[in-house]
Amino acid sequence: MSEQAYLIGLLLAALVFVCVLFLRISRAGENRFFLISACALSAVFAFCLSRGNVYLFGGFMTRRRGFFSLNPYDYSAIGTLLGVFLGILAAAWLHGRKCLRMLDLSTPAVLAALAVARFAEFMTDFGWGALIFDPRFQFFPLCVTDMYKQYHLAVFLFEGLAALAILFMMPRKPTADGVPFVVSAARFMLSQIFFESLRAETLRVGFVRIHQVECAVLLFVMVICILFRDRRSLAVSAGVLLGTIGIAGLSEYALDKITIIPAPVVYLLMCTALIVCGHVLRKHFVPALERAGQ
Repeated sequence: MSEQAYLIGLLLAALVFVCVLFLRISRAGENRFFLISACALSAVFAFCLSRGNVYLFGGFMTRRRGFFSLNPYDYSAIGTLLGVFLGILAAAWLHGRKCLRMLDLSTPAVLAALAVARFAEFMTDFGWGALIFDPRFQFFPLCVTDMYKQYHLAVFLFEGLAALAILFMMPRKPTADGVPFVVSAARFMLSQIFFESLRAETLRVGFVRIHQVECAVLLFVMVICILFRDRRSLAVSAGVLLGTIGIAGLSEYALDKITIIPAPVVYLLMCTALIVCGHVLRKHFVPALERAGQ
């Protein structure tokens, strides 16, 4: 693994975040001191939550390296993203700004930086999927090779492209504060549930993948916080989300224990459930945010 090259990639991702956030804040006519506060607080929260996530669930070796380890394996994307948005919220509170509006302004910066960070995993030996033995599929960008010239699915590349797709699909003319952030966050977490299933190296307890659980929990928090005033929308969204999580869990179990079912069939079922869930959540989230903004 080329740690130095990967660290340069992460620094580039941080620079992209700062530059895009600066442009967004400038165009919105916001106080530029918000940028300083947001970047500083996001860095602190991102470090603590990203490292803490792996420290709690990563096992003995990562704890042995200490909380302030600089090993790239000792940090998690979900913890980093959660920390960044908490930093944005803290900065918004300090400067007396609307939290949802600041989250909307920062979402493109986060997605752009995430895409760069994912592409930078090309320099590492994680972000890979299963070994690919069929010569017809042993080519870049579908696969990358390891030090033994074995071909692995290039999951990191798909994750980077997904981040860009979510960025370009983000609502450009939102009808209420919070719509770009909420819609993009839901899309990211649903897509990440799928990509985490493809990753060979990830935080897990048995066949349970920690990042999948965290994405599911965060989605539930969003559903409750956004739809708590509308019992019908809350019930429908929570029910669909529960069903999706159940299908994802059964899919993971099948991939690990029931090898008679072809993996493509399992992944097709999981993707279908995630896409349906994303459509239902968006359908209920947007009207709820519009009503809250009135």
